[in-house]
Amino acid sequence: PLLWKHRDASDLNNRIVHFEAEGGKLEFVGLVNGVDTMANEVWAGYNTSGFAIMNTASYNLKNDTSSLFDREGVMKQVLGECRTVEDFARLLDSLPRPIGVEANFGVVDALGGAAYFEVNSYEVFRYDVKDSPDGYLLRTNYSVSGRPNEGYGYVRYDNAARLFSRATSERSITPEWITGICSRSFYHTLLGRDFTTDTWVVDQDFIPRRSTSASVVIEGVKSGESPVFTTMWTMLGYPPCSVVLPVWIGCEYGVPTLLQGSEDSVRSPLCEWSNRLKNKVFSFAAGRCNIPEICIVAKGVQMRKIGIICAGDEELEPFLHRMGKTAVSQKAMLSFHEGRAAGFSAAALFCGVGKVNAAAATQILI
Repeated sequence: PLLWKHRDASDLNNRIVHFEAEGGKLEFVGLVNGVDTMANEVWAGYNTSGFAIMNTASYNLKNDTSSLFDREGVMKQVLGECRTVEDFARLLDSLPRPIGVEANFGVVDALGGAAYFEVNSYEVFRYDVKDSPDGYLLRTNYSVSGRPNEGYGYVRYDNAARLFSRATSERSITPEWITGICSRSFYHTLLGRDFTTDTWVVDQDFIPRRSTSASVVIEGVKSGESPVFTTMWTMLGYPPCSVVLPVWIGCEYGVPTLLQGSEDSVRSPLCEWSNRLKNKVFSFAAGRCNIPEICIVAKGVQMRKIGIICAGDEELEPFLHRMGKTAVSQKAMLSFHEGRAAGFSAAALFCGVGKVNAAAATQILI
């Protein structure tokens, strides 16, 4: 299963945090606001059981006058406790009312479960992907179970639905396609045109917006595979001006340094870099976007190929299994397997144990 979180936020400096397993909780990684120095809230992530969660705020679901509101930060608790979609359903049922949320929660697990839960302070409405004739579910800032014609994101929803419908018929939905096409689409369904070739456009109703702070695709595992191979493909900052990096829990350096808070701050270097590029794109103060500048920037930030290096052949084997058919070449007594992983071009090899072997293999691979 795939779980996509395209995030708009008031805090545009996001980072990825690794949470250790403590007090009986599960180990997990999560998307965190830059101003949240203690990482008290998580806005998307997955854990060592292969369970993943994200949310979108809804604006047509609240049906009470409770003063408790915007407590979607419950996702940190969920990632530490839930192993399956059913676990999440039970946790929602157990929360004291009013819950204090108005949101759509998307969840997937390593058993093939995938669902949306539309939640307000007193009610939960569940929609399972297996019941969808399309094979996928989409949500923006309104809920299907909520009040008709209220909420936000209808034009963005229509664009996403247009893209997914076409990709489904072509069987081409991959993390690469979501991050490279959907998260960077300047098509406007209401006007019926693609603004990619325009010089200046008003920043409104596109999937990427000036307020977009991250785009994350969590790729789950197939039946029988270890949850350790769950991958969170992560773009921090404004997607047209950012790059995709993989995040893994099951290895020592699974969260790239560029995605973590730097030593002297809680801001991610990649997010900072992307925001600086975005400022060049939005050089006109009134919310207008310079498309040619985006095209120039994007030429330099598209990820070309994934490199995978393992110490031994047993560690490499699961990756080769995911890559399928590969071309094998020999160089410096190393076997390089080239193919596709999660929609990206990839090269994989094992180098033997030791820092010297790893360093030499890395240099040759690059």
